[in-house]
Amino acid sequence: VRPILEKPLADEEPRGYSGLVTTRKTFGVVGGAPTWCVRPERAMTPPLGTTTTTTTSELPGRCRHRTLEETPFGGDTRRLSSPPERSAGCYFLGRAYGDDEAETSAEWRRHLASTLYFSYRCGFEEMAPYGYVDDAGWGCMLRSSQMLMAAALLRHVGDARRHQVVRWFADAPGDVAVYSIHNLVRVGMKYDKLPGEWYGPGVAAHVFKDLCEMHDRALGGLKLAMVVTSPEAPLCEDEVLDEMTADSATPAEDAVCSASSSEEDDDDDAGTTTVPSGSTQEDDGQTYDPLLRPPPATAADIARAQRLEAAKEARRSRLDSAPWPRALLVVTPLRAGLAKIEPKFVAPLLACVSWPQSLGFVGGRPRQALFFAGADCRRRVVLGLDPHVVQTSPGLGPGFLSEAHLASLVCLNPRKIHVDALDPSLAFGFYCRDRAEFVDLCDRLRGLRALSDPPLVEVLDGPRADCGSGVFGGPTTVLGEDDCEALCVLGPGVEAPTTTTLDDDDVDDEYVVV
Repeated sequence: VRPILEKPLADEEPRGYSGLVTTRKTFGVVGGAPTWCVRPERAMTPPLGTTTTTTTSELPGRCRHRTLEETPFGGDTRRLSSPPERSAGCYFLGRAYGDDEAETSAEWRRHLASTLYFSYRCGFEEMAPYGYVDDAGWGCMLRSSQMLMAAALLRHVGDARRHQVVRWFADAPGDVAVYSIHNLVRVGMKYDKLPGEWYGPGVAAHVFKDLCEMHDRALGGLKLAMVVTSPEAPLCEDEVLDEMTADSATPAEDAVCSASSSEEDDDDDAGTTTVPSGSTQEDDGQTYDPLLRPPPATAADIARAQRLEAAKEARRSRLDSAPWPRALLVVTPLRAGLAKIEPKFVAPLLACVSWPQSLGFVGGRPRQALFFAGADCRRRVVLGLDPHVVQTSPGLGPGFLSEAHLASLVCLNPRKIHVDALDPSLAFGFYCRDRAEFVDLCDRLRGLRALSDPPLVEVLDGPRADCGSGVFGGPTTVLGEDDCEALCVLGPGVEAPTTTTLDDDDVDDEYVVV
C-alpha cells in the first residue's frame, strides 16, 4: 500500500473488511516495511446499566500496526482488492506482476476484470426430465471448469471475440451454447453422472474434452485440440507432436508405414516361426546359427531397413519443424495426497501456477470446488474464484449481453486459501499456442522431478508399453455424429445417452484405497 502522508479526516467513514478500518495515515516504517494504521470499527454504545470490559486494543480510535508481511497482498486476509508484489512471487493466469504500484494496480485490475467468472445460476431452462432449473449445491466443479475453459478460449481467440465466448457458456441447450450447463450434464451422463451429482476434476475434464472435440469437428472448426492425461496415460511429448503434425506427414512416410503394417499382417497370416536359439540350418551348403552366425541379410531386408530409416528421419523432421494447424489445451487431473496435499508437492504445485502456459487449476475442498487462477508463491497462498454465488440466468434472450449480465461475469474479490487447506484432488490446465510453447512446457514438467519424488506431473519422451491408448485416446468416449446432433437439439424428450464408466481415481473422492 502506498504511504499517504495525510492526516485522516475527522468525519472519515469506516472502510475495509472483516470489521477493520484502514485510515489514510502512515506512521513510518516497522522492520523495513511500510505500515499503516488498522483500527476496529466504532463500537456501539452499550445500553445504560450494562457493565462492559474493554481492552486497550478494543478502544475506539486505538490503532495497531500491521506490516505488509502480516497481511498478504496488503489487503484483507480473505479477499483480495489490491495487486500483489513481484518480490513475493505473485502470478495470475501465468503472468507475473511487479512492484511498481502505479502501473501494476491498473494492469492487475484489468486482468482480473477480463477473466470470465461463472457461478451458480437459477431460472434457466429446465433439464428435462430431471426438473432442475438451477445448479446450486452441485454444479461448482462444472462452473469452475467453465472458468478454466473460458480462460483458454479467450487466450485462443482473443478478447475481440469476447461476446462470442460468453455465448458459448450461456445457460441454454443447443449448439450455440456449446459449453452450457445443459450440454455438460448431457455429456456427463456418458460417464454415469446425472444432474444433481457432484463431479470430480477428472470427470469434468473428460466432459469438456468431448465438447471441445465436437466444437472443433462439427461446429465451425475451433482449431483447438485438447488432451487429458491420467496416471495410466501420462503426457507423452512424441505422441502429442505426432498427432499435432499428422496432416504434414509425407507420402513416403505413409507408404512405409502401410508397407510395414501389411508385411506384419502377411507374416501373421503365414504363421512364420523363428529358429530357436542354438539350432542350425542348412542353406546353400552353409551352416548358420541365429546367435553366433546369423544368415546374411537379403537385398529385400536391406531395402526395407533403408526405407524404415528414411521414414524415421522424415518423421523426426516433421515433429521438429512441421507447423501446427491447431493450438493445444492440456488438462492434467492428479491427486497430490490422500487426505490433504503432501508437503513435497507444494513447491511443484506453486511452480506450475507461475508458468506462462498456466491456466490455473480447479480444486478446493471436498464438495466445494473453486477455480484457482493465481498464487502468492512465497506465502503459499492461492487465489480462487468462488462459484458458490447464486445469480439469475438470463438465458439467450434479448438481455443476454446486457450491461447487468456482463457485470455478473466479473469477480473483483477472489478468495485466498492456503495450499495446505486444499483437497489433493485437482486438475491443472495449460495452453500451448504452438510447438515452441509445448516443448517449453514439457521441459518445465521434467524439471519437477528435482522438486519431488515421484514428480507431481509425469511427462514421457516416447510411448510406454503400459500407457494404454495414450492421451489422445484414453478412457474418454468420443462423441459420434448422432451425439453431436442430439446436443444441438437437446431439450425435453431427448433420451439420455448410454453411460460409460470412467476408470478415474476421482470419480468418488469419498473413498480412497490405501
